[in-house]
Amino acid sequence: MHTEDKVNEKIISVNEEKIRTELTGLVRETVEQTLNKLLDMKQKIVKVIG
Repeated sequence: MHTEDKVNEKIISVNEEKIRTELTGLVRETVEQTLNKLLDMKQKIVKVIG
């Protein structure tokens, strides 16, 4: 095997669709949690201000 062939040889394989699905779920969950916290804070501020 030539040096160039060794460089191009796959060492690991990655399931891109699985990673995409997992990341999409993580982002969605994080955004939902952030929005819920912001809404909770807004409600608390509205109660204090009246």
